[in-house]
Amino acid sequence: MTTGVPTAGGGVNASLLGTTKRSGGEEQVTYNRHPLYLFTGDTGSGQTNGEGSTSFGALWYVLSPAGSQITRPAAPRAPAGGSGSAAGY
Repeated sequence: MTTGVPTAGGGVNASLLGTTKRSGGEEQVTYNRHPLYLFTGDTGSGQTNGEGSTSFGALWYVLSPAGSQITRPAAPRAPAGGSGSAAGY
C-alpha cells in the first residue's frame, strides 16, 4: 500500500511501477499492472516462500524485474529403478 508515488529500487524498471485503487479506497502498488503483496513468511531478501500459494482465493507468484511471472522449476525426481535416494539433489 502507498500514500504517494512508488519509488523504484535497484533492479526495478520505474516505468512498470504504478498504483491501483482498492475497494476500500487505499492505493496499492502495482508492477507491470500486477498488484504487489508482502508475504509475511519471507523474512529476508530474495525469499519466495509465498510462491504458488492460493491464499485469499487466488494464485500468488513472484514477478521478475521485467514484470512477468516467475515459476519454480519442478522438484527433482529420484532416478527410475534406483533406491529412491535423492542424495546429490
